[in-house]
Amino acid sequence: MTDKASQSAKQLLTISPQFQVQDVVETTKYYRDKLGFTIDFIYGDPPFHASVSRDGVSIIFHKSSTVDIRITAEHEKEIKAYVCVKDIDALYEELKSRGAEVVYGPQSQSYGMREFNIKDCNGYISALVRKYRF
Repeated sequence: MTDKASQSAKQLLTISPQFQVQDVVETTKYYRDKLGFTIDFIYGDPPFHASVSRDGVSIIFHKSSTVDIRITAEHEKEIKAYVCVKDIDALYEELKSRGAEVVYGPQSQSYGMREFNIKDCNGYISALVRKYRF
């Protein structure tokens, strides 16, 4: 194997965040219906593990072993995932029309990103971002 082929074989391809949730099935339905994801799988009886994907981005859900995983007040503004997108404004309009909970709409930030934030059915906040400067 050449050095170039060896480097290519070691290439990182993607990363998938894993969110701890109380209800795997309801969470996957929310991501499908409100955010346009496809349900890849739901595993277990009763279900405890699942994956959704959209446009090469995947998110994993795992049933929490704690009784209550609701986001606490000190963490309610903490972003759990940043997702880079191509057309931030078109995606915003799509998700808004699907009924997704928007924390704030598209804004151009001083650090060179245009972004908006959404909150899922578990209280997790994700930032959808597009670099517009640099």
